[in-house]
Amino acid sequence: MRRLIVVFLASVLVPLAVPAQETNDQKPGAGVQPSATAQPQAPGPAVQPSSTVQPAPAVQPAAPAAQPAPAPVPKPKPVPAPPKPVPVQPAPAKAEESGPMAWGTDYRHGSLRCNWWNADYSSRFKLVEDISGEPVGTTVDIKDILKLDTPASVWEAEVWWRPSNRNRLFLSYMFSSYTGHADILDEKIDVGGETFPVNVDVRTKLANNRGTFYYQFMPWANERGGIGPIIGIEFYNYLLELKSNATDEKVSEVFNLPIPMIGLEGDYIFGYGLGIWGKASWIGASFANISASYTNLEAGLQWKWKLLMLGVGYRALMYDIEIGEEDEEGYFRVDTDQTGVFATIGVNF
Repeated sequence: MRRLIVVFLASVLVPLAVPAQETNDQKPGAGVQPSATAQPQAPGPAVQPSSTVQPAPAVQPAAPAAQPAPAPVPKPKPVPAPPKPVPVQPAPAKAEESGPMAWGTDYRHGSLRCNWWNADYSSRFKLVEDISGEPVGTTVDIKDILKLDTPASVWEAEVWWRPSNRNRLFLSYMFSSYTGHADILDEKIDVGGETFPVNVDVRTKLANNRGTFYYQFMPWANERGGIGPIIGIEFYNYLLELKSNATDEKVSEVFNLPIPMIGLEGDYIFGYGLGIWGKASWIGASFANISASYTNLEAGLQWKWKLLMLGVGYRALMYDIEIGEEDEEGYFRVDTDQTGVFATIGVNF
């Protein structure tokens, strides 16, 4: 009976002692997790652990699945720095402005000129006046019949002014005077109501004052010159005197004629102050009782150096002016050619 009791106690106590021993043998921090379901232990002697058992750290969740590495971002290309401004060097042409090739271009705003013109004068005129109720007038060749002394010196003052690069103004005044002496007339002439018979002497004086004003616009222009159309007006004041020493006949007539003008003018300096200029102006029109046909052509060579300007050229001035009705009182017609070489000297500014 005693043996049966011992066996029974052993079978109960031995299983209880084994788990307790295994628990004491675990090292702290080994991360042993308790069983999912805790079984109640039979009462027995309390087993003291050798050291305080620390709770195992919580199990971290598994790391997320690895994401593919992002594609490498290309590095931005370096932006080149803006180029530094390069100092503007003067153009080669500018370097010439102080040299001989640019003589005459420093003073290009204008010039004041004095012209001398050795002008030949040929003209035919007719002046009709009433004589005893009948209009009388003879066409007179002033060079052949009245023996006009020609050519003669003609003087002119002229201003060229350039207020801007493409605009220019011209202002001039010209005076000419011709005289003639026919010792014996070859034919009878009727002028201004007076009759000069054959074989008498006739002294002639012809004075002409001409003032001009032009405006020019130059589509093409630079410091060396330019070219463009001109428009303006010319004003003529004529004085015609005829008298005879043998008789009492005397004629003195004054005519004032304004003439509108259009044309073309240009000039250019090639280098070393040497250049050219030219002008062509004309009109052909009729208004009221006046009919006018007019042409003025001139061309020349010029040389400029600082303030000095010199030139030589040729001018042809041709006009045919008719006033009134032919063979009626007050009728006047003059057909004139005035041509010749001229020289000019001036001051540039």
